[in-house]
Amino acid sequence: MENLSSRIRVEAGAAGVSLRGAGSMSAAITQASCGFEIAGKGRAKAPVIVARFPEVWDIDGGMELRALVPQQSGGAIRLRWRFRERGGGVSVTLVLTNDTATTIRLARLIPFSCDAAGGGSLEVGQIANWSFFRMGWQSWSATRSYRMFEAPARPRLTFLREMEENPANPTSGEPGEYVSEQMAMLADVTSHASVAIGFLGAKAGFGDIRLRIEPGGPRFAQLVASYHRDGVECEPGGVVESEPLWIAISQTPDLAARQWALESGTHLEARVPPSSPVGWCSWYHYFTKIDEVEMERNLRLVRDARKWIPFTLMQLDDGWQREVGDWLEVNDKFPSGIAPLMKQIDDAALTPGLWIAPFLARPGSKLFRRHRDWFIKDTRGRPRSAGWNPMWGGRVYALDPTHPDVQDWLVRVFRTIRREWGARFIKIDFCYAAALPGVRHDPRSTRASALRLGLETIREAVGDDTFILGCGCPLQTAVGIVDAMRIGCDVTPAWANRRLRRAARDENLLSSEHALRNVLTRSFLHGAWWVNDPDCLMIRREKSALTDDEVRAMASVYAISGGMLLVSDDMSLLEPDRIELASAAADLRTPGCRVPELMSSAFPETAVAELPFGYLMLVANWSDDPVHKRVNLAAFIPSFALAAARTATEVWSRQTLHIRGGEVDLGVLPPHAARLIFVDLPMAI
Repeated sequence: MENLSSRIRVEAGAAGVSLRGAGSMSAAITQASCGFEIAGKGRAKAPVIVARFPEVWDIDGGMELRALVPQQSGGAIRLRWRFRERGGGVSVTLVLTNDTATTIRLARLIPFSCDAAGGGSLEVGQIANWSFFRMGWQSWSATRSYRMFEAPARPRLTFLREMEENPANPTSGEPGEYVSEQMAMLADVTSHASVAIGFLGAKAGFGDIRLRIEPGGPRFAQLVASYHRDGVECEPGGVVESEPLWIAISQTPDLAARQWALESGTHLEARVPPSSPVGWCSWYHYFTKIDEVEMERNLRLVRDARKWIPFTLMQLDDGWQREVGDWLEVNDKFPSGIAPLMKQIDDAALTPGLWIAPFLARPGSKLFRRHRDWFIKDTRGRPRSAGWNPMWGGRVYALDPTHPDVQDWLVRVFRTIRREWGARFIKIDFCYAAALPGVRHDPRSTRASALRLGLETIREAVGDDTFILGCGCPLQTAVGIVDAMRIGCDVTPAWANRRLRRAARDENLLSSEHALRNVLTRSFLHGAWWVNDPDCLMIRREKSALTDDEVRAMASVYAISGGMLLVSDDMSLLEPDRIELASAAADLRTPGCRVPELMSSAFPETAVAELPFGYLMLVANWSDDPVHKRVNLAAFIPSFALAAARTATEVWSRQTLHIRGGEVDLGVLPPHAARLIFVDLPMAI
């Protein structure tokens, strides 16, 4: 099939399918195939990979390849492999029909596989210059690019692995072995030739992309996209279809990532609010020690501070419930209950917000003690652990949303919170618990569909007029349900805890450094899937080890990326200059930004946003040493626009910067510092 789109060409031959960049784009995938894997009683059987399709049919917008895979038990597995042009790339879907008399347990569909051992090749510039973009599974999972043979760190602590990463896809920790959730990109950082590949949905199964590189040479070994069915049965005559897999070849990988997000958002009917909330959250000053008196005191201060900061929201975080799991029982720190507090916030013309972890319960909760059958089980029939949290005193367990009684309970809890208590902003946290591996009440459910069912139940209970913020959640499964999503780990009142990170070998660990990295590397999701939540902005000086430069850097990243902005301090501790900083960050927020260094840097130091009358650019120094920064604006801003501007302004200092040869000199930036440069364009442009 020639000229599938203006950017990619698909060719079907006897040895498989090849995808090539159109025109001058020097990237190609040759002799790709597809397949499936059936789960056995013990380990899954070796995947069946099919490369030769005797039938090729034209279909609307593309082509379909068909094949039969005979089975020893009689009959055959029928495959239909579909290619259609979409959004400057191609969408690939695999449909499996069980034309046997036997029920099979399907481990995964493999809608795309390129294996060097089978004659396939991946041609993207020079392999020595390759960079692999790895998307993390859930909110807190590290997302960044890796140069070839830079090994992603495997967290040493088991309970953290299960709370931060997909437990079904443990990080190998080995050079040349990469797995990315939902989507991945491969680029030559010198020529910028790139391939983007990602699933457009995850309602009924999680998708991942695996890349393997052989060290000798080095040599490409394998690229595989898998759509997981978790061993769910497919009866005789049953049909299973993968979510569409979108593949694009380009020379602008950051724009390809954005296009993938837009295509996925359209496919999943994303909820994208018209604006990003500005608010106050109790967590990062009070943690679980928040009480009614402090909430009411801060409410008065937040109301007064609206003269400077455009607050629209006030959210009570963890610490109000009697026990994790017993969400309709309020502890003694809130003697009046939650409803009167929500009304006070509403009366102050602010949206009342409340935190909850709906899929977790502590062993001491009434929910766990009375309804152990409501929980996901391990292979021995015991409730399945969902991690360990020192703030709650230890172990927590995962509820099973496929259980009808759990669905009824979720409806009761969330209708109470919304209708009786009056919360119109609800943060649902630790959502990964519903998608952990285990035995569920409904054996036909995958991990992804179980989580999706739980999220849909919550949305139905609260109605479309409630703003839902997801957190600790496998990302793509929540698209179309939540209005906003945390896209990084928790911030901290310190830049980083490097000693703990080294000891735990964990790139996901909570820290302001890791949080800001994810805000930049996941910036392309904002406005396509939801409103991005970068986590809270801490602007106090007391009880914080963040320097002035680090606080300003955090405000700069939040401003240019355009997501939510929640202050999380005791409002009485805030000094005038920090209030002014938060006010400016809220006012400066853009509709979103580009991160051109997405593939060339693990922690990008530049980002740019196009505004109606100019460009806003972030320039940062994330290193631990001072660095002299001279920035070539021409690499980020179109030449016609730059030609009309003679000067630029550094936003925080209000310093005028002269543009010479397309460059500006920012001088020496301290460690963990950032500057915002505004390039003003004449209205005539």
